[in-house]
Amino acid sequence: MEHFGFIRDSAGAGTFRGGCGIRRDLRFLADEGKLTNLSERQRFAPYGVFGGRPGQLARTVINSGPGEQVVHGKQSREFAHGDVISFQQSGAGGYGDPLARDPALVLEDVLDDYVSLEAAREAYGVVIVGEQIDAPATAALRASRRRP
Repeated sequence: MEHFGFIRDSAGAGTFRGGCGIRRDLRFLADEGKLTNLSERQRFAPYGVFGGRPGQLARTVINSGPGEQVVHGKQSREFAHGDVISFQQSGAGGYGDPLARDPALVLEDVLDDYVSLEAAREAYGVVIVGEQIDAPATAALRASRRRP
C-alpha cells in the first residue's frame, strides 16, 4: 500500500457537501499480473441535487503521472513488477446551494484537508486567510455571486 486517503476537492459542493472519494495506490511486487477493473462513475459524475454540484469522476490509473495508463471502468489489463495501480473513487454529489453552506463548516473542511483554499473561495464563496474566515470579504464575494 503506497497511499490510502481522501481525495481533496472530490466531493460535490453544496449546502451539505458530498462525501470525498478515496484513493488507494497499490504497488504490485509479483513478477507480472492481470488487473480486472470493475468500477463505476468513470464516465458520468455522481450528480448533485437542489443546486448541489456533482462529485469528481472516478479513475483507475497504472503508474500515475507522465506516461500513466488509464484503465477503463470495465477492462482487464496486464501489469508488471513494481507498477503502482491507483484506484480513485468518485466523490458524492452535493445537496443544496454551495453559497448557503455555513462558512464555519467550510473552514473545518479546509482544516481537515477535504477542501482546498481555492475551492473554498470558488465553490463556496468563503475567503479564508490563515486559519480564519475573512467575514467581510466572504459576505461581499457571496453577494456578488448571488446577483442576477
